[in-house]
Amino acid sequence: MNIKLKLINEYEFSEAGKIYIDENNEVNYLIDLPEFKSPKGQVYAWVIRDEVVYIGMAGKGVDKRHKEHRGGWRGGSKTGVNKAKLLRDSLNNNQMVAIYARTSDVLVQQEVKLLGKKTKLDINLNRYEEHELIRELNPVWNVN
Repeated sequence: MNIKLKLINEYEFSEAGKIYIDENNEVNYLIDLPEFKSPKGQVYAWVIRDEVVYIGMAGKGVDKRHKEHRGGWRGGSKTGVNKAKLLRDSLNNNQMVAIYARTSDVLVQQEVKLLGKKTKLDINLNRYEEHELIRELNPVWNVN
């Protein structure tokens, strides 16, 4: 099965935006869908052609997470610089980098013991979704 169709049909991802080279020759991103600009727990995939090359988790939304990525791409972290090189190489070879994303499921009002006291929490499943997607899809840019 085409991996993009699997993301869309089986896992309910939407094409949220793209990564591109901007007018200042910097790696940049654009999120098109308002759902992915809101501070919700989400997971996202970078897709080149039909290959998922990277899976990530966004605790406060895909747009905010990509702002953090952009800081790394511009020298903020070693892994960010490495990802920027991979992205730039792909983009310079006329390969589109699409961002697919989904708002993660939430366990609503789960009663848990927290610091010795029972409390009710909404538990976002984005970290578990990210882990399972990486395990299943084995994206080449995710470093274990």
